[in-house]
Amino acid sequence: MPRLQDLRLSQNQIGVKGAQALARGLEGTTALQLLWLWGNQIGDPGCQAVARAIQQHQGLRELALHGNRLGDAGAQALGTAAEQLPQLTQVYLFHNSITDVGAKALAKGLEDKDLELLRIEGNCIGKSGCKALKQLRVRDLNCEGQQPR
Repeated sequence: MPRLQDLRLSQNQIGVKGAQALARGLEGTTALQLLWLWGNQIGDPGCQAVARAIQQHQGLRELALHGNRLGDAGAQALGTAAEQLPQLTQVYLFHNSITDVGAKALAKGLEDKDLELLRIEGNCIGKSGCKALKQLRVRDLNCEGQQPR
């Protein structure tokens, strides 16, 4: 898998253990440009494992993790990973359980990026989290439609 560039495993119900196994496999590669894992119910533990693994994929442009029951711990891990991903331009995190805490951590990790889009609606983000996200350089940001807290 050293030349793997696109990985699309959406809606395969891989869960936490599947995400952790996948992350171990990604650690031996560095060429990934697109990672779609949406709708797999990986939760925070799976997201944390994936976030650690993708840090070495300097060419990663698109990351889709929406509908995965991600919370603040997952968002924080992604924020940390994003700091190591200079090519990242598209991030899909809608329909998870991210709150202001996770949104602010994510914003910190994305602050030096020029993003095409950040889809994060349908989470539990309040005014302070949206404010932090709106400070980013993003052409298409949807922070509206948050779930009631």
